[in-house]
Amino acid sequence: LFNAGNVALKDKVKSHVEQLQPVLTGADAQLVVLARLESFVRERPELSKKLMAVLKSMYDLELIEEEAILAWHAQKPADDVGAGVRKDTQALVDWLKNASDEEDEDEEDEDGDE
Repeated sequence: LFNAGNVALKDKVKSHVEQLQPVLTGADAQLVVLARLESFVRERPELSKKLMAVLKSMYDLELIEEEAILAWHAQKPADDVGAGVRKDTQALVDWLKNASDEEDEDEEDEDGDE
């Protein structure tokens, strides 16, 4: 997954959807996969910057849910690499939170229109 440029990462993730979907059923399984991705990056810290693109692609392809990404990101990192991974994925987390807030506001507006 990490051997492609950021533009090609989504296509790379997409090519693995059939293998990933059965593994990523439920929040617990998604958290395990997120932890494994973090462990992989721990072994190869130079890939930390690509993790955000991988996670965004997995989210876009509905392989990982917003709640799982937010829960994983909120966990205390085990070491400096884990802290760096969270820093490198902060923009995705901010985007997810903002999108969720906007969705909540839209729902409130719709409820007020009734």
